Amino acid sequence: TATGYAENTDMGWRNVPNYPPKSSCGRNWGKPPSLVEGISAKITLPFPAKRVQAWALDEKGQRREQIPVTADANGNAVIQIGPKWRTLWYEVVAK
Repeated sequence: TATGYAENTDMGWRNVPNYPPKSSCGRNWGKPPSLVEGISAKITLPFPAKRVQAWALDEKGQRREQIPVTADANGNAVIQIGPKWRTLWYEVVAK
């Protein structure tokens, strides 16, 4: 799982004295859909690239789309995740 900023639509953030901004929403939790920030990351694994497969998962945890796995200069597997996959959930298999 990889996510950054997250909140519900129309969430009612408020500032509480002596706390950081947006530290409470009181009872105003907002409504669906939830809004989340996809995180971009380049992940290098200590496995040969040919032994690794990766997928972007849907909201039910099912494989939706296979993600390319490339090799770095040492032959290690490299996976790039981010907003383009339109998910927060990933599966990586190393054999």
